[in-house]
Amino acid sequence: NNAGHGILKVMENSKEMTEYVHGVQQRISQAIVYPQEAKRYGWEGTVKLGVLILKDGTLAFALIKESSGHEIFDELALTTAKELAPFLAFPSDTDLQELNVTIPIVYSLNTN
Repeated sequence: NNAGHGILKVMENSKEMTEYVHGVQQRISQAIVYPQEAKRYGWEGTVKLGVLILKDGTLAFALIKESSGHEIFDELALTTAKELAPFLAFPSDTDLQELNVTIPIVYSLNTN
């Protein structure tokens, strides 16, 4: 599963921050309950969320950068990201004050 690679170019120098972003992505993905109606129709897709996270884990903003093509997925990803905030504070060894990244949230019926 190589979803999400290539979005972290900004921070290639920081393994901790790459892991941090991956953790945020995992947390959002795992909190999402696949909509019944989408399951019934076999819908799949990837929403790209643009998020700005502050050093203390505060979610300054979240928006849909790229639609999955299904409004139900887009809205669910956005709402879930907002509900889960705040996230963990940044690793202590980074001097980043904020993090502006695109996080792909993949809706796939293939569970493996």
